[in-house]
Amino acid sequence: MGRHSLLVRQLWVTVSLTIAAAAAWADTPPSLLQILPERFNQASQIVESPDGRVFVADSYNNRIVILSASGATLGQFSAAGPAAGTLRVPAGLVFDLAGNLYVADQFNHRIVKYSFAQAPLMTFGSLGSGPGELTYPTNMAISPDGTRLYVTELGNDRVSMFDTNGNFLGSFGGSGAGPGQFDHPWGMVVDQAGRVYVGDQLNHRIEVFSATGAFQSQFGSFGSLPGQFHNPVGMNFDAVGNLYVCDQLNNRVQKLTHDGAPLTEWGTYGSGPNNFYNPWCVLAHSDGRIWVSDTYNFEMKIFGFQPTPAKRASWGQVKARFR
Repeated sequence: MGRHSLLVRQLWVTVSLTIAAAAAWADTPPSLLQILPERFNQASQIVESPDGRVFVADSYNNRIVILSASGATLGQFSAAGPAAGTLRVPAGLVFDLAGNLYVADQFNHRIVKYSFAQAPLMTFGSLGSGPGELTYPTNMAISPDGTRLYVTELGNDRVSMFDTNGNFLGSFGGSGAGPGQFDHPWGMVVDQAGRVYVGDQLNHRIEVFSATGAFQSQFGSFGSLPGQFHNPVGMNFDAVGNLYVCDQLNNRVQKLTHDGAPLTEWGTYGSGPNNFYNPWCVLAHSDGRIWVSDTYNFEMKIFGFQPTPAKRASWGQVKARFR
């Protein structure tokens, strides 16, 4: 191959990769709207209540913080301990259709159920790997019909399923890197069709299961390109079915279609307004704003997102990148 042919081939490969990367971003990234004055010590999950308030599991402060939709602090509840109504490193949160709140009480290896007014109602689960037992429960999600509660277990590399009264329904997963297996599962969300999406942290992928736990598909791999991950953790769907993933060690949030096609990303490592230092969880609020827990900057950031139509990269745009 001559030198001229080699240069042409190298240019074509570079141009092809550039077009692919440019075409991947169908949406523009969001803009930072505000950084909340409240400080958190690893906010592990953010959920919206039925009345639009925001509840945050502030893990290492052993509390649940309640905020308005605009970010004003309204209150908090719980304290550290093993007694009923207390929490030790709370992680996951989810509301059922009746407005009751479930908290994954991580270091007490149990789930605590509260009323809408935050009164403790019941606990279920205990340390272990048997049916109905839990080891470091982390995130939670609930089926669209409100009958099935899903709990990721960091220590058992599985997802356990319960009804809303704490009765054990089954589990799926297990340690490994094969289809349907996990290595430190954390984030989890259920779509409107009832499919369960699990962030398989150390396998750097998202796995998708049926409502009863049958493996269906997966997407993602280790890396920093669009659609790749380095420890995916918190996830959330917006109102139109786009998936947001906290790509923790890439210090960014990715927005993808429900089947993993990249739409946009934002964030880089740092402590500035548009930086992240290990983003942990994300909420697509019903008002259209995106909340992100910026873990080691101890901040909660809110972004405004306006999607734009997909644009095909032109030859002129590609050439401009090489000037």
